[in-house]
Amino acid sequence: MKRVNVVLSNLIQNGRVIVDIPGVEHIERAFQAEYVHLLNEVERVVYSDEMCDGEKIAFLEKLLTET
Repeated sequence: MKRVNVVLSNLIQNGRVIVDIPGVEHIERAFQAEYVHLLNEVERVVYSDEMCDGEKIAFLEKLLTET
């Protein structure tokens, strides 16, 4: 059994076998939605005329360290 585990592990790591996990799609969509929201927030701050560059940098640093 250990030999089977080693062979399977090597095949997966080398990309010769793809493991399909049922139900993973909703996790992928959740992550994608979160990152789209984050990118929209970054875009909003970058193009904002209400903050100076220093404030934008500080805000973005804080935003990106929190996520």
